[in-house]
Amino acid sequence: MSSRSRFRTAGAIFALTLVVLFGAERPLRAQDFQVTKVSPAEAGLHDRVEVTVDHWAPVQELARGKKLVLFLNGMEIPRIYPEAVLPTPSGGAVLRFYLDRTEDSKKAWSALLGRPVFTKVLPLSIGLEGASALPSTVTDFQLVVMRESRFVPWAIVMTLLLVLFLRLAQKSDLLRGSGPEELTTFLQELGVVLPAGARRPFSLGQSQMAFWFLIILGSFFFIWVVTTDLGTLSESVLVLMGIGSGTALGAAMIDSSKRSSGEKEARDLLSEKKLLAPDLAAKRPRLLLVPPPPNLEALRQEVSKMESRLVEIEHRLAELTPLLQGGTSEGFLKDILNDENGVSLHRFQMVAWTVVLGFVFLAGVYTDLGMPTFNAMLLAVMGISSGTYMGFKIPEKN
Repeated sequence: MSSRSRFRTAGAIFALTLVVLFGAERPLRAQDFQVTKVSPAEAGLHDRVEVTVDHWAPVQELARGKKLVLFLNGMEIPRIYPEAVLPTPSGGAVLRFYLDRTEDSKKAWSALLGRPVFTKVLPLSIGLEGASALPSTVTDFQLVVMRESRFVPWAIVMTLLLVLFLRLAQKSDLLRGSGPEELTTFLQELGVVLPAGARRPFSLGQSQMAFWFLIILGSFFFIWVVTTDLGTLSESVLVLMGIGSGTALGAAMIDSSKRSSGEKEARDLLSEKKLLAPDLAAKRPRLLLVPPPPNLEALRQEVSKMESRLVEIEHRLAELTPLLQGGTSEGFLKDILNDENGVSLHRFQMVAWTVVLGFVFLAGVYTDLGMPTFNAMLLAVMGISSGTYMGFKIPEKN
């Protein structure tokens, strides 16, 4: 035997010794096994798929003591284990998987289903848990992202809801500030008029509350259409709804308080005017008496004070009239951005932050199929904008 032959024999004996002593095994090669088929070729969440492997024995050898999981687009879907393994006469096997979205697999499914379309064409394989995917010839598996049976009702319901909302906002006082429903005797005496066809101005607080309501409702429904997940509401969502509702409620309370105190003041002033005017009318002729009364100078001072007081009352009642009338609408944008001095910075700031965060919110829902989680700083900015709006609303005249 040549030295080369003896060297090869010694190497083989050494390798065999390693196998016996340490369980060493021959590395498995791609041609040892392969995923060759998936049935059905189109499936989505909550469907079952059957994955065919052409050589099952090498896979069993590889998976000894480990678990096999499903891989989509080269990504492991955690804890999606085979429900059943059915050997085939040719030495292969069919593995049945249930496509479920659990807490463990939610992140992987969000990456796969994000930016949803109706179907996505992806490679499919199986592999060891925590490892990479096994070789596969299945490169055109059609993952159903959105089912028409759920998307179409979503689109119809949201369209009808939006149309109904816009119709109510236009025809009713759904988004408008409060004001008198009709002219009472007191308001008529005060000189308040309700112009024919005039509408109350739109309320910024109520508009913001409606904005977040529609965005969150539509997003929640859309995520359910794709994932059937009902547990998608986050703390940020609750905070945003709280800010919107709190702003609307706070603004309404400020308006109600101002109107209530203004009405009380106006009633007192009107009562004083009714008492003062006849008294003044009775004393004025006495200034023209001949001969003049002995207390003429005192009478003149008293009449002058009464006239000055009547002027003050008239001026104050004129200031209170717009508050009690509630103002009239000049169009949606003007109503939510303007105060008595025109466009105000605090109102514009609140509108700008609301629109920007709304856009970021919708982008997050579309990309990740989950309600976005805003950090504390962003929520604080939103809260500060709303608080500033309510603070500046207190001195507003209408």
